Amino acid sequence: MFRTLLSHEFKLTFFSKKNNIFIGFLLLLLSLYIFILLPNQDHEESFSVEEVTQELEDIEALQDYRRDQGYTGTGVMSGPHYASQEFYLDIHNRQITAYQKDNIRRYLHHRLYYLDQFGEEEYIQSDLFAGEPFPGKDRLHLYNQTLLRFQSYLDQDHTITMEMVEQKSTIQQMQQLISQLTIYLLFFSVIYFNNDTLTRDKEHKTLLQGLPLTWYSTLNIKSLVGLLYTLCILGGSFLFFIVINSLLNGFGHLELLLPFKEPLEQVNIAHYDYLSLFHVLLKGLSLIPIIAYIFIRLNIILSLIFKNPWAVLMVNTTLLMSGTFIYSRDRETLFGFDISSFPQIYFEVGKIASSEMNYLLNIDGVTYSKALVVLCITILAVELILWVTSKLVPKQRFY
Repeated sequence: MFRTLLSHEFKLTFFSKKNNIFIGFLLLLLSLYIFILLPNQDHEESFSVEEVTQELEDIEALQDYRRDQGYTGTGVMSGPHYASQEFYLDIHNRQITAYQKDNIRRYLHHRLYYLDQFGEEEYIQSDLFAGEPFPGKDRLHLYNQTLLRFQSYLDQDHTITMEMVEQKSTIQQMQQLISQLTIYLLFFSVIYFNNDTLTRDKEHKTLLQGLPLTWYSTLNIKSLVGLLYTLCILGGSFLFFIVINSLLNGFGHLELLLPFKEPLEQVNIAHYDYLSLFHVLLKGLSLIPIIAYIFIRLNIILSLIFKNPWAVLMVNTTLLMSGTFIYSRDRETLFGFDISSFPQIYFEVGKIASSEMNYLLNIDGVTYSKALVVLCITILAVELILWVTSKLVPKQRFY
């Protein structure tokens, strides 16, 4: 009987018209991102030979004027401006030459040397993170991370590509996708795929009521099928992204390192350490099935209560997006509880695995191990609620 229901549920799920349309939508979004958005993404370390060449020509014209006028010394207010501009011309011409020869390792040597000497001011005076509450702090953090990231590339013997410099290689993009708001689209798809798990059975009452299984066992089987199906679709989507993006931008390599800040109270570059990007990715991905399971079980609970798939979708999506309202960089507690005690904080799994969430919240309690504890407690609470709800809304009452 278990196999009969399992087979029945898999068929209904795999041939669901709404699910298949949404899968096509996901693949379309991935294709648009890979072929259109990513190539045109303006990264802070993007390098345009044409733009830099034009800038250097303008500077060279000013330098010629200064030489003609004898303005090559040190000014009272401006300092050694002429000498600094000469350095700027020299180092950027070297970058252009290395870039045009496709010698990205040599290019990165020059770029890192320039950033180490003058890059902090360039980053601090940029308009990066303009909408954040602590833009100066974030710019300095990004600057330090960039220096350490580039140095880690040069310390390793692997081939360096411009896609790695711009963080467009597949392994880097995977980590970024599970660290940004795109992770909410992933969890929304979990909710959407399974929002009609129970209500669609109203068309198959005879089959289900004839099975000698308890109501709670039936709900468990439906959850299992939903989880396996969802993981298959998400895994296939990730595989699609890995193959296509690797062909266009390269995979990167498994020994790439990710700088992170620790301890949080210190601000200089000496207080950073490295994490393996591959291990960060594994940790982040390992949290996805746990959170997906929670939303699938919530779908079952809400289906028993509302008996309407669209009500289930709306309420569970609201619960999902509540994480964006709970999260605030100037908030350490909520309703008197530490912010790290709320499961919504752990939805952005990439930031949890990389310790970036600790930096953003300026606390040290949001860790991978804490995420496992909080999510397991959440599962226990959800299971208890589901068990009680299944008793209050038995099979006969639901149908």
